[in-house]
Amino acid sequence: MNKQAKKLSIPEKIILFLMSAMTAVIICGIFWNMSSNTIADKKYKIVVFVAALFFTLCFCLLIRKWFCLVETLPEKWQKIVSVVLFLIQLLISVWLFVSIDFRPNTDSLTDIDLGWFLKNNVIDDNNYHIKWIKMYPNNYFLILLFKQFAIMADHLGITDIMSYLWVINYLHMFAGMLLSFLCVVEIAGHAMANKALSLMVLNPLYYYLSFWVYSSSISVPLLMGICYVLLKLYREDGLLKKGLLCVILAALLILGFHVRLTAVFPVIAYLVIRIFDFFSMDKSERREQKYLIRMAFALGVMIVAFAGIKAINIRVADNFGPYQEYNLPTARWLYVGSKGDGSIKTEYEDNGFDYSRLYGKSKEEKSGIYIEGIIYNYKKLGIKGLAKLWANKLRITFSDGFPSVVSRTYSGAYSGRIFEFLRGDGGEFFAYIYRLITVIGILLCTLCCSRIWSGFDRRLSLFTITLFGEMLFYLIWEVKGDYSDSLLFLMVIIAAVGISNAPDTFDKVAENRIVRVAAGILAIVMCIAFFVILTTEVKYTHNRINGNTYDRSDDHISIEVDNNETLRQTFACSDTFNKITINADAGEETYDYLISMYNEEGELLYSKTVNAGDIKKGTIRINTDDIVPGKKNCKYVLEIVKTGEESGNLTFFTGDNYYIDSYAGELTKGDIEFVDDLSMKVEYAGRGSYVPFAIALAICFILLFACFAAFSIDLKLIFQKRRIK
Repeated sequence: MNKQAKKLSIPEKIILFLMSAMTAVIICGIFWNMSSNTIADKKYKIVVFVAALFFTLCFCLLIRKWFCLVETLPEKWQKIVSVVLFLIQLLISVWLFVSIDFRPNTDSLTDIDLGWFLKNNVIDDNNYHIKWIKMYPNNYFLILLFKQFAIMADHLGITDIMSYLWVINYLHMFAGMLLSFLCVVEIAGHAMANKALSLMVLNPLYYYLSFWVYSSSISVPLLMGICYVLLKLYREDGLLKKGLLCVILAALLILGFHVRLTAVFPVIAYLVIRIFDFFSMDKSERREQKYLIRMAFALGVMIVAFAGIKAINIRVADNFGPYQEYNLPTARWLYVGSKGDGSIKTEYEDNGFDYSRLYGKSKEEKSGIYIEGIIYNYKKLGIKGLAKLWANKLRITFSDGFPSVVSRTYSGAYSGRIFEFLRGDGGEFFAYIYRLITVIGILLCTLCCSRIWSGFDRRLSLFTITLFGEMLFYLIWEVKGDYSDSLLFLMVIIAAVGISNAPDTFDKVAENRIVRVAAGILAIVMCIAFFVILTTEVKYTHNRINGNTYDRSDDHISIEVDNNETLRQTFACSDTFNKITINADAGEETYDYLISMYNEEGELLYSKTVNAGDIKKGTIRINTDDIVPGKKNCKYVLEIVKTGEESGNLTFFTGDNYYIDSYAGELTKGDIEFVDDLSMKVEYAGRGSYVPFAIALAICFILLFACFAAFSIDLKLIFQKRRIK
């Protein structure tokens, strides 16, 4: 094949057309999500929405101009730009790591805790996580992977599990970024790679995924590694190198299949491209021996991959075999994706299907019932219902990723108001702008296909067809807002190509004098309005410690009558707090309990007598005067003691984990020590500006500068240099 494809085949044009249509739906979904974004006050919704659209336009133009500038740089400066961008992402990652005392939750917590448990134990029916072990077979491989991480940590003498896992996960994400960079270098050169890298460094999901130790992040380097090997394999004619690449591909395929099924979609895309190539060949080319050799190598990869997958399945059965008969069948995820909005939230909506038949059935019997349900759901939907379902599934999966990821890291202890802003509605505002820019870039890439493919490497189709396949997959599979997170680099590569090769018409319109004046006036108005919004006086609650995020099956701790026993929780805090919310329950009227809090010097800071009547909506709320820590990570002690021997007891809660706790501290009841901490929140409730004045001013100044730069920088000279080059 020639290095450049002068024209696309008809099937590829159809794929790009369908992809354009789905991308347009995703953009509408982003608009829908952005319209409900609230900063400071609901009355500003419309202003926030208009501001988001205007700033998106400005950032698109600014990125476009940055891309044009990068393209004119010589190779020496290209290398400098690459190093600087990689350093920027490192500094941001380290800053967030220092700022966030992260803890895993949901599947991530269960898998990590079980991995460390299996290091020295075997699973039985009394395991804390047995319910989830029986339900979800898709996590078995991850659990065994975490077991290996635990063994390695023991050999290295590492005891800080969370920091250790963050480093591993960050290295996964960085490897994914580096491999993505190399993919673009391979097909489009260093300049285009720096353009894509610029978008990667700006991606907020990249930094938050480092804190979510799960298949979403672990699959990223596998997905991009498979892409890179396939790009090299497409052009390689040497038998030895081709054989080595096939071995690497088989290994990545085996791991990718078990970590997250979508990691293998590039292989499907590669086969599709090869089929397109085959039918576009002359008859003489089809008879060439090298094509038969390629088929032989492909068959070899499939055989090795199949053998590897089977070997891992045997290992999985050795650890989880007795519980596999209880697993949810694959048809269950297809069933969830066939009704409501395709998400787990609508799984149990009443639509006339009889769920009761599932109870007490074997895995095979459940699979048959779910298949009946799938057929029932699609028949009931009709054409109009199916279109609505697919539109909702595209919106959920690809229009909204940031809030879902932030919820996964919303635990432990946080410090600093800037982080409160970044993890809240303010961060969501800018994340939607970034997502919209990315999807617009993808749309430009699909719409401008003739312009782009006439001057680009044929292998660019690997990325577009892969993303198209992922989109199709989530039209039939269950969806969540974070399912597209593992595709973040794949999407960025396509977006960078689209933005870089957009028609010059956009730039000419932006450089029109009337447009510049109008944009300048609008930029000033929008920034002033945004400043007013950010400094609006609001009631706020800032999180200090959050021990309530993992509530799948909390262990109950009862305070006994024995006066010698005291429930004691230590915790550390670096910021002012004045509110503590403790999860509690009582089956009957109780005698009084004394709740006391001390600082690390043993001074009493607060005490309150409570009983069953103080429990409101499952919590006891304690409001104190502002408590200001005297230093970073100042230690505090919370004690709960029953003051009488008669009547019932209050019940408090902690997570039923073996190794992972919810925040830094220790929970004891008398001589009993617990792994996890007391289920409670420590917060600061107050009233003031949504964002501190200085931070709001800095944000608006940066936005104003970006807006003026987007419309004032003259690209004529840059374009001339690019054409001469």
